[in-house]
Order: sequence, then structure tokens, then C-alpha cells
Amino acid sequence: MSARERIHALVDDLPEEEVPATLRFVEHLHELKGLGVEALQVIAQELSKAGYQETPDEIEDIFQDALFSMLRYSGKSHEPRSVRAYFLTVCRNATKRHLEEIRVERAQKERESDPVLVALREAPLDDEPLTDEDLAALEEARKDVAQGRLISHDEVRRRFLGDQ
Repeated sequence: MSARERIHALVDDLPEEEVPATLRFVEHLHELKGLGVEALQVIAQELSKAGYQETPDEIEDIFQDALFSMLRYSGKSHEPRSVRAYFLTVCRNATKRHLEEIRVERAQKERESDPVLVALREAPLDDEPLTDEDLAALEEARKDVAQGRLISHDEVRRRFLGDQ
């Protein structure tokens, strides 16, 4: 079965209520013909601007994400004046989402591997009861706060670190 025959078979198999959205998507694809290379370049440029070394698989994943975004939102509110400009914007936004996912993933790995954070996270809870002295100090601190007797962070830095 050729690719065109496969496309026709897939369309024939769609539920009737999905045909209008599919038609809009195929029309957008038709308007985008020849734009694939430009879109891939836009994605690569966005990744490069962010200082990220992309792989061909990542660029392809972002491109597919952009195509699916076009399908999801086509016909939802208004048709864009320029499908080309809209699609390139969708590609840029998909790239930004991808970079944010990478940033979050890296931050998570950093938190998991930082020895200080690991030590704090795994430290046992303090299970010793508060002494009368601890309770008195807590009460005094609460009174100071209630009466507005506070020292700002900047003032503490000036007093103890000699900051100007």
C-alpha cells in the first residue's frame, strides 16, 4: 500500500465528527508545504540561541509537537492571517517548552545530587522534646514579633558582616 493509499484509508476510518478538524489540519499542512526545512531551521536556531546542543531526534520531536499543536488548536478561535508565520511561532513556542522541560529536569538532577541538599533531606527529624528554656525563648520571640521588634536582613548584614 502506498503512502497516499494509507492516508486515504486512515481518513476513511475516522469518526465523522473528527473529519472537519482533520480537514483543517490537512489544509494547514498543504499551506505549509515546503516550510518543513524552514521550521526545522527555526527550531535549531532557537536551541542554539539558548546555548543548547540539539540532536536531530530532539529537533524532530519538537517539530512533531508543533504539528500536533497546530492540529489541536486549528479552528478553535480564529484562523491565522498567515499559516506560515503562525506555524513558525508554534515551532518557537514548542522549542521554548522543550528547553524549559530540560531546565526543570537538570534542576531536579542537581537537587538530587547536591550533597548538602541530600544531607538535609535525609537528616532525621529532631525528636527531642522542647526544654523549658526553649519554650521561653520561643515565647519571647513571638512577643518581639507581635510588638514589631524586628531587625531587617540588611541590618543584620550591616551589624555582623560590616556591609554598607
